[in-house]
Amino acid sequence: MKNNIDGVLVVEGASDVAYLSRYINAIFFITNGYDISDKKIEFLSRVSKVNKIVLMTDPDDAGQAIENKIKNKIR
Repeated sequence: MKNNIDGVLVVEGASDVAYLSRYINAIFFITNGYDISDKKIEFLSRVSKVNKIVLMTDPDDAGQAIENKIKNKIR
């Protein structure tokens, strides 16, 4: 049985979506690793007004950089 997450899960790549979607029903947003543009950040900022944003990045340099960029620009 899959768990439902009420929010948008931010992940680094398509393989993350493939794996997590086996266990979780949610809306996924792919950053493509370090490649998270200001346009994507702006989109997430608008989405955050109506949905929770859940960061599910890897515990490595890329994941930390993505998390920091999102946290610094979305409040």
